[in-house]
Amino acid sequence: MLGSVRARVTLLLLLSVIPLVFMAVALAFDSYFTSLGRAREVAMAGLRDAAARHEAALDGVIGTATRIAALPSQTACALLSDAATLEPDRFAGLVLFDGAGHVECTATAPDAVPTGIDWPADPGLEQSRRTGEPALGKSSPTILPIFVPAAGASGPRATVGVALRLDWLAGQIGARAKDADLGFWLVDPASRPHGLAGATEDRLPASSVALAAPQVAARDGVSRGGEPLSYAIGPVRGGYALLAAYRSASIQAQAHETLIRHLLEVAVTLVVGLLIMGGGTDRAVVQPLKRLTAAVNRWRDGAAFDGLSLRGMPTEVVGLSHAFSHATGALAEHEAQQKLLMQEIHHRVKNNLQIVASLLNLQASRIRVPEAKAEFQAARDRVRALATLHRHLYADGELRTINMRSFLMELSGQLFQAMGEREGDRIALTVDAPELQMSSDKAVPLSLIVTEAVSNAIKYAFPGGRRGHIAVHLVADDETAHLTVEDDGIGIPAGRGESESGPRDGLGIQLIRGFARQLGATLTVQEGNGTRYEVTIPLRAEPPEGDEAVDQENAAA
Repeated sequence: MLGSVRARVTLLLLLSVIPLVFMAVALAFDSYFTSLGRAREVAMAGLRDAAARHEAALDGVIGTATRIAALPSQTACALLSDAATLEPDRFAGLVLFDGAGHVECTATAPDAVPTGIDWPADPGLEQSRRTGEPALGKSSPTILPIFVPAAGASGPRATVGVALRLDWLAGQIGARAKDADLGFWLVDPASRPHGLAGATEDRLPASSVALAAPQVAARDGVSRGGEPLSYAIGPVRGGYALLAAYRSASIQAQAHETLIRHLLEVAVTLVVGLLIMGGGTDRAVVQPLKRLTAAVNRWRDGAAFDGLSLRGMPTEVVGLSHAFSHATGALAEHEAQQKLLMQEIHHRVKNNLQIVASLLNLQASRIRVPEAKAEFQAARDRVRALATLHRHLYADGELRTINMRSFLMELSGQLFQAMGEREGDRIALTVDAPELQMSSDKAVPLSLIVTEAVSNAIKYAFPGGRRGHIAVHLVADDETAHLTVEDDGIGIPAGRGESESGPRDGLGIQLIRGFARQLGATLTVQEGNGTRYEVTIPLRAEPPEGDEAVDQENAAA
């Protein structure tokens, strides 16, 4: 699976971009969570602004009440009445307590509904008289009680109670609530929310835990209406807290969309990078290597190594092509030298064999005993056959194979000449063989079989000037070769009886059998109207070693 260059380069690319992909994904999620945090930031900014306005509004009310509480009771009561009349949208009611905590006078805004405040029993009154500091009382859904003692009094302090309208307070802090996505609540010490600007019941947090505000905090949550909101809550004076809510659905949707876009960008970038790297690797590395491989394969099949067009190729492939070109050139030069050497060897072997044949022929001419002379002549013919074979090996340029057609035709004509016969005068000769290239290992024993068979036919098959015909046939297919040497003479046994040398010991047929065994072939000899040798030679099988075959035959003889 990872055997190709492209697969390995792709794997290396993936491994190398993993840190970059991890960083890009981490940045995408960081941007996502940062975007989600924007909703909390908006809620927190609204909370800070609302808290500042809330405190400023209370400071104004407390300052006014403090000055009134320091006045004589009659004057103070008159001022309270004026305040209730002049600012009914701000004050639902005002009360003046004497130093003992008894009500001296009250003032109610025109058309005001009852505040529902039990003024003497409100815990804020007792806290204010005890500490000498302003205190907030127990609020209702519409009223926030404020108790303000007279400042700097040496004796029992007079206290002013103010029923502050929450809708007026909402107007003071509601500048930020112009954003329809923002809402504010005043949360009392009992964690009960009282709606201010932009506040609706369904926008309150679903969990009451979010209403506890020991310190400023912001968190994402789900409203009672099931809507995603960001909440910010922080304490204000008197144990109260302000709660701000911001609709974060649009920001969350945008954050999700941005996250998906960033992830898709990372994926597309990675895929495009892989495609570019794959195409670049194929163009810059794989294709040059394939071309180099094709050139090597052509060289292996016998063609010259033509090299490559090196323009634009990687330096490594260029170096490899040059190295292989130099190697093939050196190998070709070495093979040429080897070929010349082999040709020289075959040429010298042929010359040496011809010298041996000439010596045998010279020796035979000095012998007067017919049997001995015939043996020398037979040995001469065998040596000449081998010399002819070696001459064909170097003359045809094929150092390991031989063309059997031309070789058999020359060998047969040579045997006729050695026997003092002219081909076609008394004995006709037919050689039928294909342009078969046979290895020298098989051609040597085959040539000796033909030498023995044709020589025997010339010597013994046509005595007394008898005319006749000798035929040599060789056919072959992919698996076997079939050699046939036949004549239409009187037959070898009869010929032996009429020869001048007298009866023979059958050495020729023994050699034919030995050479057939060396080839791993089957031999059939038919005698009757002439003699017929049939040799079936397997072309793919490994024949026994020549010496071993001859030794086996000699042992059998």
